[in-house]
Amino acid sequence: MARNAGWLWGLVPLALLWASANVLNTEPVRRDIETRALAANAVAGAASGARGLAVRVNGRDVYLDGEAVTADGASKALAQLQSEFGVRRVLGGLTQVIAQKPYSWSATRQGNLVTLSGFVPDEAIATASVSAARALGPELRVDDQQKVAFGAPPGFAELAGSLMRDLGQLSAGKVALDDTRYCVEGTAATPQNFLALRESASAAAPKGFTRVDCALSPPTMAPYRWSAEKSASGSVTVAGYYPSDPARREIAALLARAFPAVGAVIDRMLPAAGEPAAFAAKVARAVADLARLRSGRVEIEGGAYRISGQGPENYEACAALKLNIAQGDGPDSVALASIVCPPPPPPAPKSEPTPAPVPPAGSGASRQPTPVDPAPGAPSSAVVTEPPALPQPAPPVAAGYGFTASIDKSGGYLTGHLPDAAAREAIAALIEASPLRGRVNDETEIRPAAPTGFGVAARAVVQDLLRLDLGSASVVDREINVRGLTCRALIRDEVETDLASGLPQGFSGKAEIGMRQTGCVIDPASTCQNELDALTQRYYVIFALGTGVVTLDPVTERAMTEAAAILKQCPNTRVTIEGHTNFDGERSGFNNLELSNRRAQRVREELIRRGVAAAQLEVKGYGTDRPLVAPTEPEARIKNRRVQFTVAK
Repeated sequence: MARNAGWLWGLVPLALLWASANVLNTEPVRRDIETRALAANAVAGAASGARGLAVRVNGRDVYLDGEAVTADGASKALAQLQSEFGVRRVLGGLTQVIAQKPYSWSATRQGNLVTLSGFVPDEAIATASVSAARALGPELRVDDQQKVAFGAPPGFAELAGSLMRDLGQLSAGKVALDDTRYCVEGTAATPQNFLALRESASAAAPKGFTRVDCALSPPTMAPYRWSAEKSASGSVTVAGYYPSDPARREIAALLARAFPAVGAVIDRMLPAAGEPAAFAAKVARAVADLARLRSGRVEIEGGAYRISGQGPENYEACAALKLNIAQGDGPDSVALASIVCPPPPPPAPKSEPTPAPVPPAGSGASRQPTPVDPAPGAPSSAVVTEPPALPQPAPPVAAGYGFTASIDKSGGYLTGHLPDAAAREAIAALIEASPLRGRVNDETEIRPAAPTGFGVAARAVVQDLLRLDLGSASVVDREINVRGLTCRALIRDEVETDLASGLPQGFSGKAEIGMRQTGCVIDPASTCQNELDALTQRYYVIFALGTGVVTLDPVTERAMTEAAAILKQCPNTRVTIEGHTNFDGERSGFNNLELSNRRAQRVREELIRRGVAAAQLEVKGYGTDRPLVAPTEPEARIKNRRVQFTVAK
């Protein structure tokens, strides 16, 4: 039996040989089977967003996982793999991939955050979107919420890149893709960006995609500016912003009517939101004003209106234009107008009555001799004649001696005659101390033989004009005329009173001072001025007669408290406290100028004690120079003894 079992020992070498072959050939066999299994993926069909084929080989068993584009593709791939030589079993399998519906993707910009969300076909496109978002600005943060999904429309990558570039032109908004539809919405970063995005929207959409109209708005600009500039040749360049396409067409129509020459208007306007109230009316006013200038510029900036340039060649027409701008409807303020007018013409010569000629002595036209009693002892028939009594000649006065002034907040002109250098220097000192320093053109001539007091009268009208918003005045011989506008009733009353009762002896004056209905700037300083003027009119008397002592009776206490409260509303403005007196002090031997200054100083002390900053307050005494009512009026003693306030502009 043992002899018969010996053959088994011969199998040992064969087993060793078989085991060695298996060990040495397993890895090549596994790789071969894996390669043939992966080749089946081509039959299944690959697509962006689908999970690729994963293969694991264990011996001759193949484990599969992944997604096929179609159910038929998955079946074919499994059948091919099972038929491969050396494959014993195929475990696992392929599933059919389902396209994402809807296939949406978006990028949103809000503040310094960009959020990417939705689906992308693969990681490469997701990474490209993140890089594009970061390239929009170093200050931006990127929140990446993108997911890889199957079903992206053809051309997705190119369109997503274009939309990211559009996002860079928005200050806030969103670019979005929904299957084959896309849109851009939000607020453009600049007017130029808005125009570029709108032009892009009107272009043809990429093949296979449809653009949807979404809300796209221009940026809001502050301050909101619009301007038109007219050259000496008559061409007009329009710049700044317009709020909408209909508004732009309306502006173009206005310009075409005002400047009808072909090619006269160059349009450089840009779209922007944030226009001020009544923008269309303000532009219409500006275009009409510009058409009346030889050359110049009109500008709207927020609520302010500015006009500057060369006015009509005729002085009267130019002065009328300036007055019209000040009185007309609209937001304009004379403080923002600078229209250069030609110098006013010299006053027309005034005809003087021709005195009757005096006949020469001995002529037949001489007066009859006046009989006188004869000297004692003389013959009774003797007649003694006297030469006629000739009138004493009056001081010579130049016919048509005149002075003219035209002044507004932008500057002014002085023309005509002044009697001497002292009168010219007195007027120059007034201008030098005013905000118009260096902006008043003095073309007056020194000419003797002026009416007595002419220099004083000329200085008085210049002083009145400097207190108005704008005006003109003339002094011809002994007649004075002043016309103008002001925002302050107190100033109107002072100027009218001055011309009614404060002129040199022999002079007569007429004033036409109107209250501006528009153009009085609405700002904290102007509001404080109006309230302080109203306070002055409510509380005229805060001093006893002939004294600078403020007695804090209930009325005065209330006046000081209210004045302090008003001044605290405009802490950044300079305010001059003006002291005034009536004429009683002069009759009693008081120095009215010094008294008015002490009164203003006393009010300043009371206001500082109530918390008003000392640096905000200045004092100025005027004595009797600026009466509010004529000294002959019954209320003069009360109303002229006052303190009032002027807010610096």
